[in-house]
Amino acid sequence: MLLTKFHIPSTGDKVVHRAALFDKLNKGLHGKLILVSAPAGYGKSTLISDWIIKDEIPAVWYSIDKRDNDLVEFLSSIIQGTKTFNQEIGAHAIEVLKSPQKLDLEKILESFINDLLKLKQDLLLVLDDFHLIENYEILQMIAFILEHAPNNLHILISTRSDPAFPLARLRSQNELLELRSSELNFTLNDIITLFNKNLKLDLTIDDIHLLKSKTEGWIAGLQLAALTIQGRDDISDYLKKFAGDNRYIMDYLMEEVLSNQTQEVKDFLLKTSVLERFSAPLCNTALQIENSQQLLESLEKENMFIIPLDNEKIWFRYHHLFADLLNQHLIHKYQDEINGIHLKVSKWFEQNRFIYEAIVHALKANNADRAMNLLNENIEGHWVRGDHSAILEFGKQLPEQKIITNTKFCIFYTWMLITAGEIKKAERYLNETEKIFITNNKDDDSYKDTLGKLSLTYALLYALLGKKEMVIKYSEQAISNLSDKNPLWNGWAYVTFGDAYLMNANLAESEKSYSLAIDNAKKANNQYLQITAKYKYALCLARHGKYKSAFQICKEQLDFFNSRLIDDELYVNYK
Repeated sequence: MLLTKFHIPSTGDKVVHRAALFDKLNKGLHGKLILVSAPAGYGKSTLISDWIIKDEIPAVWYSIDKRDNDLVEFLSSIIQGTKTFNQEIGAHAIEVLKSPQKLDLEKILESFINDLLKLKQDLLLVLDDFHLIENYEILQMIAFILEHAPNNLHILISTRSDPAFPLARLRSQNELLELRSSELNFTLNDIITLFNKNLKLDLTIDDIHLLKSKTEGWIAGLQLAALTIQGRDDISDYLKKFAGDNRYIMDYLMEEVLSNQTQEVKDFLLKTSVLERFSAPLCNTALQIENSQQLLESLEKENMFIIPLDNEKIWFRYHHLFADLLNQHLIHKYQDEINGIHLKVSKWFEQNRFIYEAIVHALKANNADRAMNLLNENIEGHWVRGDHSAILEFGKQLPEQKIITNTKFCIFYTWMLITAGEIKKAERYLNETEKIFITNNKDDDSYKDTLGKLSLTYALLYALLGKKEMVIKYSEQAISNLSDKNPLWNGWAYVTFGDAYLMNANLAESEKSYSLAIDNAKKANNQYLQITAKYKYALCLARHGKYKSAFQICKEQLDFFNSRLIDDELYVNYK
């Protein structure tokens, strides 16, 4: 988890404080939701962070990016943010989210919402760049929180497009405050403050009106204009040359911004635009230079749309619109160098243990071999941590043949495809990778263990398809091949095996399998596996008519729960 995602962006000393909008935002704290919705470049994040800082609003800030479409990771991050105000908040919920079994999201949310009542103050949860959320389950989750949130929780969503929430209902209940582009546009007074008071450019009132007309108050356009007119003697004549719609004006301003920079700065801007976030050491590697720190300090001082991501100003990003425009120029001017830049960046991220970014840039460099090597080294860690959306994302970007010929990654990818409901695709991948693996890897030291994991994935697939005989076949094959040194995988294999026999009403074999699962859970020191196996074992005993034994296991489990020696995640989930 990147701590910079919780950093409230600093506003700098040239920000225009917008008191009227602050007052309106303060009124929003009487309701459940504040929606700040406008296209790129309207100053949404700056307004919100400036308001929070100036009015000292207790807030949790979460900067969303495309990686945040995993439901578990998203909710975990929100809960972790609230824990900065009270460590007890979400303690149970955060642990439950780590469990490998299917989650009861509603119960987890209820636990988290109840914990929020422990807060002795109102809390604002800011979800910045919410338009990047595409996962419908996350939208449903936020809607659930809004519906059931206590009075001390307020959510602010900053987005380029309205979320799929029941906004009409919130409006009718006076629980929604909205700020849109028409209100976010700079007024004449705001433009005067920016150009004459903060930047000391002494524009005439006619120049101010002209800027307002040309940009329609669009803040990004005004900031770009400020960069182009600084140091000019013919400002009025210069501004009169602008004509046409915003797109053409911005294209012209973009050329003006770049043309006023040295070649060194131009190259730095263009070539670092491939990075979603960057630091001086990373830029030095990407561009094979040594003065990135000085360049970054200079760019920040000149307000060149560079935004610090932490208080120490180690990590930065470009304004999104500025980055997009830079990227267009990069493709036009240095297209042959782009893959090489991505490859250098990938190696830097790997060396500094940012594995996700290393894989992302290997893929952007069109280097599938490097991406697959990184994935094979780290894929099980992603799986154990529950970073399932990343596995799916990477799999979709890799050539099908590359996935099929790399059985280790294919096992985890097809596992994710199965849980995502893409059964036919998963079955085809499993069939193809099994043929290749069995043909080419029989002499490999890890052959049997990998075959066991492959078989367990098959068992999962056929369990969902309701093919009992196939579940039993592959459960047996998994158990016979998995290494004794891997009790966690063995334990889940025995659970699957027990489930298969339970489907066939073979209670004796089912009992035996669950018992072995319990033994492996103890070896793996995994409470979740142990409790899962025990309650399934108790269920099997009860179906077998062994009610006293089943009752005794259940009683022991309840006593264990009440002793609170159990992990918090399990306490909430099973209680």
